[in-house]
Amino acid sequence: MTNSEIKYINVWQNCPEKWQTATKDFWRILNILPDEAAFITRLEQLCTLAIDGDELIAVSTAFKVHYQPLRCDLYFFRCLVLPDYRRQSIARHLAVNCRDNLQHWVSDNPKKAAAGMATVVESPNLTDLSHQAVWPASGLNLVGYTQQGQQVRVVWFKDVLLD
Repeated sequence: MTNSEIKYINVWQNCPEKWQTATKDFWRILNILPDEAAFITRLEQLCTLAIDGDELIAVSTAFKVHYQPLRCDLYFFRCLVLPDYRRQSIARHLAVNCRDNLQHWVSDNPKKAAAGMATVVESPNLTDLSHQAVWPASGLNLVGYTQQGQQVRVVWFKDVLLD
């Protein structure tokens, strides 16, 4: 359970069957998704996985949305870390890896481009960071709040021009 053994794997748009199966088991154990259709949709959104040895310990996904408050398309990032591995900066590493994976992919696939990566901050474990306008490691900037009062953060991809 030490961070030095953890590996991060880019699976964006190319997740091997082994890790798809492991991810479905991961989500089932944590009772995250309601049905098989939700599993299929979410598997298509896999971005970065965190592995400790052969065990899947954290998953990140991204899905493209036209975010009207900023008038642009963004990839929304989500992550889930096993409870025993929380507070080890794994979510931060997932965000950085996912950001970099998406940035590279968008550069190679301009027709599927988006302006950046966004997230809605749901974890109460991030209250210490909530006062920072920019999170240094990931570059996620505070840009607003949801109707429920949760922070919305965005990191812009390189060379993005907005209308």
